[in-house]
Amino acid sequence: MKLNKTLVVMLCVVISMSMSVCAFAIDNSAWVTRDVVLNEAEFNTSALELGSGLDYAYVVANISELLNFDRLENIAARRNNNFNSVVSAVKRAYDFNGYMYYVVEFSPVGYAIYDDTMSNLLVFNYKASSPYLNYNDGLIFAGASQYYINSSYEIAESTKSVEVGDMVIHAVTGEELQIDVDNLEKLQTQSEAISDAVISSRNEKSLTNTEIARSVASSATDAAYLSQYNVIINADTTGFNTSSNCGYVAAALVVWYHYKVLGWDDFVPDGELTLDLVDDIQNGRLNGTYGPDVQSALSDWSYNHGAVEPGGWQETLPGMINLLPTASSILDLIDEDRPVILLGKIYDPTNPTEKTDHAITIHGVEKYQDSIFDTDWYYYAHYGWNSDYNDEYVSDDVIIKGCAVYY
Repeated sequence: MKLNKTLVVMLCVVISMSMSVCAFAIDNSAWVTRDVVLNEAEFNTSALELGSGLDYAYVVANISELLNFDRLENIAARRNNNFNSVVSAVKRAYDFNGYMYYVVEFSPVGYAIYDDTMSNLLVFNYKASSPYLNYNDGLIFAGASQYYINSSYEIAESTKSVEVGDMVIHAVTGEELQIDVDNLEKLQTQSEAISDAVISSRNEKSLTNTEIARSVASSATDAAYLSQYNVIINADTTGFNTSSNCGYVAAALVVWYHYKVLGWDDFVPDGELTLDLVDDIQNGRLNGTYGPDVQSALSDWSYNHGAVEPGGWQETLPGMINLLPTASSILDLIDEDRPVILLGKIYDPTNPTEKTDHAITIHGVEKYQDSIFDTDWYYYAHYGWNSDYNDEYVSDDVIIKGCAVYY
């Protein structure tokens, strides 16, 4: 069951704290259980306080059993992809509050992120290289699309924490954020919301269910995908995200989908998905996107381009917004062939300088219900960065859903 997260005051550039992350490379002939011998320095680094999590050396030694590769293959197969990569490294990332996540990297491509017990799959990408590929230390995971490196990290540090004055860098986009007192508190709050959801989801599974979650090739109890989801998957937005305009990049993806699927020739006058289309939809609105801004941008665009068909929901085509949407409501929208933009923050008129979480575009939803008390939701998401991070499989537990915007 999904913990209802109502945290809505977030930054667009969302970062968190890093602690030491020891990386262990695995032989590409892997998928066999093997003993792991760490030297003293490696062991001291990997044996930090893990709470209820699994020990790092144990995870490395038993990665083939813990990973459930069949499940990952099936997720990729649902996208007509033959995922035949092998494990190349296991790393640890931390959120701002020190909660640990396991990052599993594959060769030649792909990565997955799990909770600290390896029982909950949180993120899987079958087509992109790991955002942490070239890093072993200072890894930060703060939720969906929030992949950061603490550039101020030093192995010699005893506290292993992000401090005021540190510089953190997004591992994919290269965006930098200088940590100050104000954003430190906000990042800690977000990290807590994410980790609470992950822990709650884990606690709702009995030991038996946890073992089942690891071993079976999961089949969704309910699912919805856009009728032509490849339109979103194939949409290359490389270089589009600049200066926190992610909400309008996501809006362009929604416009593009309706243009391609419904055949509205006037909806995209040039017939191309370009940064010019993003700028035209934004139409002078400020960066640092809020849900209502994206909603009004979609409404104005459809009004100005006459994208209305008689009958059905297209007859009233203004941009719509749901505050604090549920996973089931998002599934219903996808089932109606409407791509959905998820944003982490609702506009707060008392604090207009705040920015939103990174806006992502949802084009598929899956529900897994093991019992009346244990339901897991996953999304297929386009992050708006480039052509690699456009079909990320991500758990509802690691997304802050302030609002959903759609046609």
